[in-house]
Amino acid sequence: MLILIGILVIGIVVGSLPKLPEAVYTWSEWILNIGLFGLLFFMGVRLGSYPDMMGQLKSIGLEAFVFAVCSLVGSVIVVWVIERLMFHGEGQNER
Repeated sequence: MLILIGILVIGIVVGSLPKLPEAVYTWSEWILNIGLFGLLFFMGVRLGSYPDMMGQLKSIGLEAFVFAVCSLVGSVIVVWVIERLMFHGEGQNER
């Protein structure tokens, strides 16, 4: 887990460098999409390999729904808090 966080931090540092060539953004988007599609494909392969997956689909579906909703709500809250801390009022229209 520490390796993943370290890689994320390195990516944030590299992404915040002032003058990155446009090709870096183009390639990173392409690689990110391929990685995401690969992840989804292999998750499907893993789920399909369970022998009793169709019998457990009801409980798996409910757990997946709860997990997705909690992830979504948690992500929105974290982004809102970070936005408040980092930008605290910047960009808002003054009256």
